[in-house]
Amino acid sequence: MHARVREMIDYAALCGFTLDGTDGHGHYRLVHENGKVVRVAATPGDYRGDENCKALMRRLSGVTPPRPKAGRPKKGVERRGRFSFAAARREQIPNASGRYTVGGKHPAEAEPIELMRLRLEQKRLEAEISDFPSERLQMALRDVTSRIAIGLY
Repeated sequence: MHARVREMIDYAALCGFTLDGTDGHGHYRLVHENGKVVRVAATPGDYRGDENCKALMRRLSGVTPPRPKAGRPKKGVERRGRFSFAAARREQIPNASGRYTVGGKHPAEAEPIELMRLRLEQKRLEAEISDFPSERLQMALRDVTSRIAIGLY
């Protein structure tokens, strides 16, 4: 199934449509709870057809699913590089004295981000070694564990 068709079927599910199969002409048949039918091409052509189909689903169902956030990723930065553990960890919570804390703790007591990253890497390696033991993974786990123990992060 084409990725855009999968995306369209997921959107249809948000609107209350269910996949009923194919109609024999290369289109998927989506049926709403109220009996309305929408057909989605198995090989989508232009993006405008997808948008028109989504608009039709919204009109027939009376439901408007939430839209994805607007914006574009930074150029030259892969998806993992855009994620910031610091931003995810930081919760701006004022304590009794009115000072802001990080993750519910005072900034001086908060665990460094690099240490958090190393602990996550350690858990990932341990899980991977339990599934597929190899010397390379064990060496990587020893390296991460020693860096945590020494405080080299």
